Amino acid sequence: MPNEITWYIKNHIIYVRNFGELTNEDWQRADGILIDMIREGAAAGSALVHIIVDMADVTAFPKQVQGKGGRVFQHKHEPALGWTMIAGRDDPEVQFIATITTQANNSQARLRVFATVNEALSYLRDVDSHLPSEFPTLAREDLEALKNPKRR
Repeated sequence: MPNEITWYIKNHIIYVRNFGELTNEDWQRADGILIDMIREGAAAGSALVHIIVDMADVTAFPKQVQGKGGRVFQHKHEPALGWTMIAGRDDPEVQFIATITTQANNSQARLRVFATVNEALSYLRDVDSHLPSEFPTLAREDLEALKNPKRR
C-alpha cells in the first residue's frame, strides 16, 4: 500500500502521498478512496475538491496504467473534482502518463504538474476563490507529519 491519503484542508484539498514502487492495484485502491472523499467534500458544500498528489518519494510506477473495465481513475468523472496537481516529480514521464490517462478516460479533468507541493498550493490559492484565504504552505517537516495520517 504505497500511498497515504488524507485531507490537507477538510472538504477542500486532498493530499495523496505516493511512495516506493506503485502498482496498478495501488492506484485503483486510491481511486476508490478519492471518489469517497470528493463526494464527502461535495456533500459538505464544497464547490470543488482539489487533489495534490505528492510523487517525491516514488521509486517506480507502472508505465501502462490499467483500471477496471479498461478505465483508469474514475474519480476524474466526479462533478465536484477541481484541480489535480501532481507534485514532487516534474518530469516528462509523469506528465505523459497524466495526460494519457486523462485522455483515455474522455475526462475534462484539470491537471497540472509542479516541481513541489508548495508550488501546487500557491497555484490553488490563485485559481480557487472558495478556499480559505489563508492556509499554510508545507515545510518538509509538515510533509513528514502528513506521511502518517490516520487511516480512513
